[in-house]
Amino acid sequence: MSNNINLLAKTLDYSSLQQKVIGKNIANVTTVGYQREEVSFRNELQNASGNKLKVTNSRHIMNGEEVLGEGSDLIVTQDKSKEMVSGFNNVDIDQEMANLAKNNIMFRFASKRLNGIFQDLQMVIRGGR
Repeated sequence: MSNNINLLAKTLDYSSLQQKVIGKNIANVTTVGYQREEVSFRNELQNASGNKLKVTNSRHIMNGEEVLGEGSDLIVTQDKSKEMVSGFNNVDIDQEMANLAKNNIMFRFASKRLNGIFQDLQMVIRGGR
């Protein structure tokens, strides 16, 4: 059960950070030169770059990348593509809105499932009443 709780908690962390990043991208859709951001998993970035990233303090910033707390597997990276989707930058508002809807579904699922687990635990603690 603790594995499920940890997985759901990480899903909520990811979804929360994803929501912030999508909101930032949408807010900057007409900002000239803005580069869209996306949430990446640290191990994927390490495999792609061949570098070993190490955070010794949760307040460190690595090469302009935001770190979501010490020991986190999530980081925010910039999309370096030069394609001018909106005419101002590389943010595609339709794609961002689709990402927002998908993220909302994932967050709602994880929070409801986590709530269900805790309700079950509470029932067991109370003796099934």
